Amino acid sequence: MRYFIVLSGFLLGFWGLLFAQAPEYNIGIPPTQVIQSWYDYMPGGYYDLPMVQFSLIQGGGGMFAYHAKLGNAGNPRKVYFAYFDGAGQLQPVVVPWQDESINMGFPSVSFDNTLNRTLYAWHETHDTDSGLEVVFVHESNPIQFPGLYSNRFVVFDPPLLPPGHENDEFIWPSLKTGPSPNPGMRRVYILARNASETAAGNPGTNAMVAYADYDANALQETQNLVWSYTSIPQLDAWQNDSGDIWRRFFGSFAVGNDGKIFYAGYHFASDQSSDTTVQEPDLDVFVCDNYGAGTWQHHSFSSKVPSYNPWSPWLLSYAFYYQDPPVAIPDEEIYYRIVNSTHNNLTLDSEGKLHYPGLWSLCLGDYDYPTSEATTVKEFIFDPLTNEMSIHEIFPVAQSSSDSQWWMPWDADGDLYADSWPWPNPLPDMVYHFPYAHWDTSMNFDAMMFHYNYVRLTGGGNDGRMACIWQDSYKARSYNLHPDEFPQYAPFANDPEVYLAVSPDNGRHWHQPIVLSAVDTPAFSGKTPMWLYPADTMLHFDNGGTDVWKRLYLMFMDDNDWGWPGTPSHVIDWGNIMYMALDVQIPSVAVQDPTIPAISRLNLSVSPNPFSETGLIYTRLPANGSVSLAVYNLRGQLVRKLDFGSLPAGETKLNWDGKDTNGNNVAAGIYLFQIDNGKQQGICKALKLN
Repeated sequence: MRYFIVLSGFLLGFWGLLFAQAPEYNIGIPPTQVIQSWYDYMPGGYYDLPMVQFSLIQGGGGMFAYHAKLGNAGNPRKVYFAYFDGAGQLQPVVVPWQDESINMGFPSVSFDNTLNRTLYAWHETHDTDSGLEVVFVHESNPIQFPGLYSNRFVVFDPPLLPPGHENDEFIWPSLKTGPSPNPGMRRVYILARNASETAAGNPGTNAMVAYADYDANALQETQNLVWSYTSIPQLDAWQNDSGDIWRRFFGSFAVGNDGKIFYAGYHFASDQSSDTTVQEPDLDVFVCDNYGAGTWQHHSFSSKVPSYNPWSPWLLSYAFYYQDPPVAIPDEEIYYRIVNSTHNNLTLDSEGKLHYPGLWSLCLGDYDYPTSEATTVKEFIFDPLTNEMSIHEIFPVAQSSSDSQWWMPWDADGDLYADSWPWPNPLPDMVYHFPYAHWDTSMNFDAMMFHYNYVRLTGGGNDGRMACIWQDSYKARSYNLHPDEFPQYAPFANDPEVYLAVSPDNGRHWHQPIVLSAVDTPAFSGKTPMWLYPADTMLHFDNGGTDVWKRLYLMFMDDNDWGWPGTPSHVIDWGNIMYMALDVQIPSVAVQDPTIPAISRLNLSVSPNPFSETGLIYTRLPANGSVSLAVYNLRGQLVRKLDFGSLPAGETKLNWDGKDTNGNNVAAGIYLFQIDNGKQQGICKALKLN
């Protein structure tokens, strides 16, 4: 059995430096109660943002939809609406269908800024059969007269679906609006996921898209639109492959301005033939380039981000190893990969690129979860023009501006080697408590793990400024599980923290996050923020100065029973649907530049390791080009730089003779090797013996 050891280390100085760099912010509108609910679960979209922001030309403000159980836990769950004007004043609107004893939930919202209309979709028990239906609703008047709605029109129901889907139950909708190929018309798209169980008892989640054209005249109270349907064949094949249930796809939906529609996310990677020893690419982007009527192209990529095995000078071995016998795990078997990112959304930036946020966890060999603590928030960015994928850090940010490599939990200061080797412990200090969407394992573990793993991302608007928000409960979990070890976290025993990161340049770089909590933020005092939904974009707030202020509207639940959403009915006690706004100063230039595309990392290794006299460095070059190799000692001093000139693509072996710039043999110790081909870099370490 494989075994690994990590040592936790709490770096107070690092934390202080980290958070000092967060942007300035103000509570523009304090958390305000919208409605009380007895439904203790995410109140908005399952894979979407149920909150839209109107532009300043349209008067500012916006609207959101949510579901709630009113009065008591026995009432049906209903969808409700709320508007806020340009000054942020809230105008709740009660759903007009209260007389029906049906359940509604998980609304998706899109604002059509061409016709100034808001359109909605959710699923509900619309008829008498046992399944759920997806319905479509729209405003019957422009935004200046909110609160007048059309009838609810059924869009997804087995009798309406194409042949082969008669037994499918499509729920969890995402609604988007965009251009139509027909002059003078607009097109609305609703993507829904299949909840019908496979042989293994899990939802298949293969997707189907319904689309219809409309103009102002077509949006009448009593008139349904004419809907067409298309599924994604690749996902239908996965659904029907009973041997690979965990190839189930978790993704979100987006619509471009050029007729392209997208479904992107990830799946648990096992081979289609049920051979779980074969690892297939687990990041997926499905693209339809003809307004929903064309074929779907599938682009797949690996979420793996390379890492390395830190060396212990006390053990004369590596930190991660096999137990019997203790053999070091090779560097190529240590990596980050996407995990537990099942309730996130997909957005488009101002350049038309796709963004999907998620959690990347450190993995050793075949282990998916070597330690849940060594997890960071990242995103993938997909460019539809080039079909290229890149992976970017959202948080944490390495402290060294010269560090262009991926952040490692044993290298918090970004100097490219392990932080410390405290005697008598032979292992490196490990920052294992970095904020991400932790779940408090002192409470309902399975429910916390599955349901609290969301990371939500706004679009880039017109200027490329984006926001990313998530919730973390590390401090609560640490105190509840180990109160003697973490007494300083006692105030957080029942309170999570909220993290908000902002980007000035379409998500390529991110500032240190703003941290909010009931303990440290007066506006959140007495509240437990859960299920945070940002608006789809941020509102331009102030033009003064070099930096830009943006207003971000948020919806969340003040959860009175935090930690217990996994009951069959999701009902324990009440909570409050809340609304607020943050005004954030977004510097025009990122504080640091820690992000690199996944494809820009060169893997290299030293053999043998340790070595005595000559070190042989192995790498694979993606293309012909000039290559240089730099050797550093543990103080970060340059020992030797070697230029190898132009080398061909493919496997390459480089030689270092163990000498410094002056031709002297270097002392025994750990050395850092950095390769550079002008476009890409790679790094590794090795031990030189006497």
